[in-house]
Amino acid sequence: MGDRVVRTARSLGLSEADAEGLRGAYLLGMEARGRTLDDDHDPRFLHPGRSALVALEDGGVRDPETLALIQVLDTWD
Repeated sequence: MGDRVVRTARSLGLSEADAEGLRGAYLLGMEARGRTLDDDHDPRFLHPGRSALVALEDGGVRDPETLALIQVLDTWD
């Protein structure tokens, strides 16, 4: 899912550095989930990336800081 976020961000015009920054935010969100979720098939594993994709594709969000925060804040559950 993290790779998909990066590919989508690039395809929508974000710079390489900004797209890779989104990967870092995704990994940060996933690290916290990995510590708290027992089942790696739990749908909540998809949410940081999925939230960023919805913001990019449906919401038209292009600000990399906002997109990074979306992935991290989605992890606050």
